[in-house]
Amino acid sequence: MLTFKGNYDKNKFYSIMGGFFAERKYRKMMPYLFNEEDMVWNVIENNEVVEGFISYKETDNKVNIGYCYAEEKTIYKKLLSSIPKKNTYIELEKDFDKTIFEKIGYIKYKESKNYWYLELIIDEEVSK
Repeated sequence: MLTFKGNYDKNKFYSIMGGFFAERKYRKMMPYLFNEEDMVWNVIENNEVVEGFISYKETDNKVNIGYCYAEEKTIYKKLLSSIPKKNTYIELEKDFDKTIFEKIGYIKYKESKNYWYLELIIDEEVSK
């Protein structure tokens, strides 16, 4: 697994991840995919092909997942286990299979017309 955090090599990052930001099929699937200075990216590659990635922002007491993408469902568990063990929050488009997250302990705490909002609470004292 590759991790891009802090002052990482942007050329290397975009040589690996550029297709997800530029190719039409991924733009349609992930229209709000973006990168920011304080975002962390964990990427799983096999033979120089990205099998999955997770992006997140970490604060003192929680993790907010930006995107979690995997070619196969089995990759999601690896990606989710790669983030810090803190209260974790994610919003998922409703066409996404949220049971992938529910099977490892995430619960739905809110719902809108287009999104499910899930959380994994590690420490009740600092939730939300």
